[in-house]
Amino acid sequence: MKKVFIKGNNPDSRAYYGWQDGDLSLFGLREGYKEAADNLVDIALFQGSKGDIKTLDTYIFPIIFCYRHSLELSLKHIYFRFYGKIPDANHDLLKLFDIIKAEVIDAFNSNSFIEGVKEYKKESFRKYTTNNIDFDEIKHLLIELQGIDNKADVWRYLMDKKGKLYFTENEFVDYKNLKSVLDELYEVFDFIYHIVDDYLSGDPI
Repeated sequence: MKKVFIKGNNPDSRAYYGWQDGDLSLFGLREGYKEAADNLVDIALFQGSKGDIKTLDTYIFPIIFCYRHSLELSLKHIYFRFYGKIPDANHDLLKLFDIIKAEVIDAFNSNSFIEGVKEYKKESFRKYTTNNIDFDEIKHLLIELQGIDNKADVWRYLMDKKGKLYFTENEFVDYKNLKSVLDELYEVFDFIYHIVDDYLSGDPI
């Protein structure tokens, strides 16, 4: 009888997981969803250049879901690194962002936190700034991306449990702009994670 999951013998054609801790697991997840979305965009654009309208019109759904999920995981990864647990916000990007802003970013920007970091990073302390990050724009982009999708099911199913379609009017999405803007968002969240990770990592013994 066939099996869906087998170990296989070729290390070049199999995945390996289960060895990661919580932090590495979240990193692998967010990177996996982000890179999968990027690769699918490249495929869609290549196929579109050959007139493949089907790929352009159908890949958009898994692409946006993967991008959205990578951003959700990025926010949860930041919180997990700071507090060692997942924030209580389910799949709501706006709620997650508000939590991260208030409980992580504002916290690590406070004078008391910085002074505490200096105590255990005497040799390698570096102060970061988030002054160049436009948090209002990030909030605006997350509002646009999430829309009514606060449960992360719109791009997976396209209809609610009663069979009502989420989209009933014609819409166009430019793939190149989508990838560019969401890549910028991802990089900002990655930078915020880096700040948290560096502040919480002491000097080498």
